[in-house]
Order: sequence, then C-alpha cells, then structure tokens
Amino acid sequence: MTKVTKFPMDLPATASIMEGKLNSGGMLVPAPLRATRYLLVIVPAVSGLFLSDIRSYSLYTLYALALVWLVQIGDKLRGRPVRAIALGGEIGLAFWICWTYGGIAHAMLFSPLLAVVEARSRFAAFAPAAVLLAAVNVSASSATPSVRLALNLALVAWAAALYALRAASSGMIRAESYNDALRRKHYELEEARNRLADYAAKVEHLAQVEERNRIARDIHDELGHKLVRLKMMMDAACAVIPGQPDKGFELVRQVRDQLTDSMDILRSTVRNMKPREAEHPYSLAALIEDLGKQNGIRLDFATEGMPYPLYPSEEIVLYRNAQEAVTNAIRHGGADAFRIRISYGERQVVMTVSNNGAVPESIARRGLGLSGMEERVALLGGSLAFELGPEFAVTTAIPRHRKPDER
Repeated sequence: MTKVTKFPMDLPATASIMEGKLNSGGMLVPAPLRATRYLLVIVPAVSGLFLSDIRSYSLYTLYALALVWLVQIGDKLRGRPVRAIALGGEIGLAFWICWTYGGIAHAMLFSPLLAVVEARSRFAAFAPAAVLLAAVNVSASSATPSVRLALNLALVAWAAALYALRAASSGMIRAESYNDALRRKHYELEEARNRLADYAAKVEHLAQVEERNRIARDIHDELGHKLVRLKMMMDAACAVIPGQPDKGFELVRQVRDQLTDSMDILRSTVRNMKPREAEHPYSLAALIEDLGKQNGIRLDFATEGMPYPLYPSEEIVLYRNAQEAVTNAIRHGGADAFRIRISYGERQVVMTVSNNGAVPESIARRGLGLSGMEERVALLGGSLAFELGPEFAVTTAIPRHRKPDER
C-alpha cells in the first residue's frame, strides 16, 4: 500500500509565535504588547484619580471606560473603516482627557501609537503619528517647556521602538513563512518519493508476472509440443521395432535428436527465451512439413485468395495457433487427420484448423493452451472462434495490416 506522509497539523504556525496574533498590516503583535496598550489607558486613568484635580469622578470614569471600549473595538474588529473610526475616536478622546485633566493623562496618547504602527502603508502610519504628536503638544501647551520636550522625546522614542519591532516582526514572519513552506515541500517530496517507490514496486511486480506468463507460454508452445511429438514417435518405434528393427532404431535416433533439441530449447528459455536463429522460425509451411513427417498424421492444406506478405507478429500468431490446435486435437481428441485452410481476404486473413477427432461437448473451461491462443489473437485486434459441429474447428481471424511496400 502507498505510504502517504501527511503534513503535520501541529507544526508551529507563524501566527502562534510568542502567543501573538497577526494584525491587518501583517505585523505580529505579541500578547504582552497588546496588553501594554490597555495598560497605557488603565494605569494613567487610575493614577489620575489620585494625582489630578478631578471635579467629577463619574464623568472622568466614563471617559476612561469609553477610551478602553474604543481600544477594544480597534483590537477586535478587522474592517478598515471601523478600525479607522475607532482609532480616530480613541485619539480624539485621549486628547480631550489630556487637555482637560493634564498630568499623567498624557500617557494615554501613547496607546494609539501601537495601533498606528500596525498600518499597512507608510502614509497610514505617519499621518496618525503626526496627529498624535500635534495632540501631545497642544494638550501640553500649558506645561513647562521641559515637560513638553520630555513628552515629545518619549513619544518619538516610543514610536521608534515600535517601528523597529514592526521591522523585526515582519522579518520573523517571512522567515517562519519560508520555513513552513520548506517543511511543506519536504513532506510533499517525501510523499511523492513514497508514491514513486510504491509505483516502482508495482511495475516490478507486474513485469515479473508478465515475464513468468511469457515463459510459461513459450515453454508450453515450444517444449510441450515437442514432448507430445516425442511420445508419439516412441509409440511408433515400439510398434515398429519387432517387425522392422532398422526403421524402429531410426525412430529412436530421431527421438534422441529431438531430446537434444528440447534440451537446447529449455536452456534457451532459462536464458530469457532468446529467439531461434532460423530464417523463418514461424513458417506455416515448415510446420506443415514437420507435422507431415509424423507417422499416422494426415494433413490437408489449402489457401484461398491471393497470398500477401504478413508481418512477423502475424506469422507467429498463425503458427502458434495452428500448432496448438493440432497438438490439442492429438492429445485430447485422438485426431489423426487435419485440414488447414488460410483465406487471404481484403481486410483480414482467416485460418481454420479442423480435425477428425472427438468433438468436446463444450469449451467453457479453457486451459493454458486455449487461453494463450486468445491472448495472442487479442494483441493483434483479431478474434478466435470454435466450431463444435461434425468436426471440431478452430478459426483465427487477424485484421490485415498493409506493409508500406504493398500497393
């Protein structure tokens, strides 16, 4: 089975670094920094209760809670218009509190800078920052010059620190993004490698099965037919030797020669079934001549139509099917007379092999020989038919494939 390597879901995602979250500007805002924004509102508000001259504590508390609410809106909502409105309201309300109460309340203007530095574009960041700088100076207009200078320096330093954090955070995001992409590619490559290894194993297995089937067919076609012939020759020799010793011993010598040939075929099969070096090893004429030499076998061969050259693959199929039909008829039907007819048609060549042996009741169960005949014919797009009439006949039909030199 294919081993599928899945990308692990528990890999540290970029947005989980430092338990922070990505804002709309693509900046990673750590949780402690987000909490700092609330502290810059809450701590000055609580300190103002003790350090500032407050006439209405309820109104002051209402201002502080409204400012916290605006910070909450800007932190939670993602829509740009809503965030911009919330940020504008936060800056305006913080300015009003600083203008009204002064003192420690000026620290509240440092909180919106955390939202300003998160903006996507430089204009969206510098414009509100300039407004904040102006708000600090206007709200502290009644303070001493040293206090105003300290507030300006603190605001600029705070902004510089936040922008440096933004740059570092962006670099961290890119590094983690590349790292995540690299890990995903690694797992995808590992999965592809496993699939390729599995596919190679399947191809190897199929190649082995195909090679075994081919060797089995070749052994059956080559060696099986020769062994049947040798048995018939030995039977003939046993019958002839008592009356005609010379002829009987001649048959025995032929059997010996045939056994030598069979051993060579077996060795050749073991060595990947190398083809025989004869000029036309699959000639039907040679097969008919060879079968005609066997004692007790009568052959009637005829052709119809004008013969035309066939491709080697077509000659092999006709040769093997004729050989298989004759051998099966001798082995299973006890036939001793055969008729082979080859018809050269315009669109196909048809070969019919019939015999006088016993006709089977059915051929529903096919052995290795008949299955091999069907497979060979199917490879050329032909058909194989069986006739269970007065005589058993096997018909092989192969589509005609014209050679380039044919007109």
